[in-house]
Amino acid sequence: MIRHYFKQALQMLKENPLVNAISILGTALSIAMILVIVLVFQINNAGYAPESNRSRMLYVLG
Repeated sequence: MIRHYFKQALQMLKENPLVNAISILGTALSIAMILVIVLVFQINNAGYAPESNRSRMLYVLG
């Protein structure tokens, strides 16, 4: 049954490739933007473990 669903999905993708590509790209971009917004919000608002000894923290740049 799952094989039938995949065949049907591929047939639908082949009927309108441009519209489907735009739709898939838009969905992917919206998911990526939501992930970035959530990550930025979490980093700005979440307290991490080394908050008490921040002066003793070692930073590695490069």
